[in-house]
Amino acid sequence: MVYRKGYTICFTLSLLFLFLATIASAAPHAVIHHRDFYAGIIPQGKVVIHEFTIKNTGDKPLILDIGHT
Repeated sequence: MVYRKGYTICFTLSLLFLFLATIASAAPHAVIHHRDFYAGIIPQGKVVIHEFTIKNTGDKPLILDIGHT
């Protein structure tokens, strides 16, 4: 009886660990190939535009929040 109880606890903990590991691995992952951009010397008042490509290689949606520049 003690052997069976120990086996049940070990099996339950193993399943719990696998479940938690699966949850922890589900996340967005942003990949930005050319993260740096040098615009040179920019005169005051001139607008500079540059596009960055961001790819989500994760398995959950990637949410981008626009911050201050």
